[in-house]
Amino acid sequence: MVRIPDVGGDIWFKQNAPRNGFEPALLEAFTRWRPQEPTALIAADPLHFRSLCHDVGERLDGLLQRDPDVRHLHTPLRRYARLQRDLAAHADELLAIGVPDGRPDRIEGLLDEVLGHAPRGMLDENVLRHVAAVRPQLRAEGEELAALTALGAPATLDHQDLHPGNLLGDETDARPFDWGDATLGSPFGSILVVLRSLPSFAPVDRADPEVLRLREVYLEPWREEARLTAAELDRAVTLALRLATVMRAHTWTRTLPAFRSSPQPWENVGFWLGSIGCEDPVTVGL
Repeated sequence: MVRIPDVGGDIWFKQNAPRNGFEPALLEAFTRWRPQEPTALIAADPLHFRSLCHDVGERLDGLLQRDPDVRHLHTPLRRYARLQRDLAAHADELLAIGVPDGRPDRIEGLLDEVLGHAPRGMLDENVLRHVAAVRPQLRAEGEELAALTALGAPATLDHQDLHPGNLLGDETDARPFDWGDATLGSPFGSILVVLRSLPSFAPVDRADPEVLRLREVYLEPWREEARLTAAELDRAVTLALRLATVMRAHTWTRTLPAFRSSPQPWENVGFWLGSIGCEDPVTVGL
């Protein structure tokens, strides 16, 4: 990504890699699907994976550094959840423009893609044994979440890297950017990165009631629909967070192919694979 100074305000040029090259087409699609929403997009070249966007302000983490009040995230999280609700109707179109398919019934296939992509010896044998041991649990949880998805938690766009550093604009108008990690899947996996990463952006404790409340703030728009009972919705969130460990591992292997032979990305993959089946993915390893 490159900042280009301009008399009317800075412009951002982004060149995506092929494996996340759907992002310019996705930005174009946003303007068609939600014409009532302001957009930063100036132009997109989906064929060559390029886009130009207006600079719409500082990242939300800058605001949190000056005022570490997690309530600054309330409006962005509610807006993001409503965006997800709307985009569920465009699942087929999201797949058609190249957004990866991470729906719950594909979770084992995604795991196999991760394992098949790893160079020999790059993943620790203990991690591989753990994956083999928890695979039946993973399969069962994927099937259960798929059933809840069919009942009323439809697959939609999951940003996959939603945190204050990927929200641009002020508190009342902050919107996600950098959609290159996105997948089509259960919406609720999105809050994994939000909750895990927050102490990196503000001096807060994950056990703080205001931090814990962010999960409920994000879920408010989903509860408004009442398509699932409260218990079903809470169960769907729990399952989505657990399956999101596979999605995080898959995202690392998908978005960083140039570093396939470098150990560091595979350390991250190994961490997420080793977290499959854990009770609380938000705090595992912390």
